[in-house]
Amino acid sequence: MNNNKFLIFLFLIVFLTSFVFAAAPIVTLNSPVNAYNSTARSVTFNCSASDDINLTNVTLYINGTVNQTNSSGNNNSYYIFSSVLADGFYNWTCLAQDNESQSPSETIRNF
Repeated sequence: MNNNKFLIFLFLIVFLTSFVFAAAPIVTLNSPVNAYNSTARSVTFNCSASDDINLTNVTLYINGTVNQTNSSGNNNSYYIFSSVLADGFYNWTCLAQDNESQSPSETIRNF
């Protein structure tokens, strides 16, 4: 009986720590670089994302507004988005979310 209690206790420790110590996804903004300048109206955005649990989606934000979301959930992958924009000044970022609804702090680039 003591072995069963120990196994249950061990299971609970492992189960609960997986929720407590789960990290938010890691997002890297690959391109365009900060202060990018172009006369092309179509801009391709490339960010990569990874997570220790289960990546659920990656969203492109332009000027703080959702532009596109990819819900493929591919971990350790590049996410490519294209958008046609009028001349002007913009900022962009990608945010990733995992199945724990965690999102990392964001890095923002201007172009």
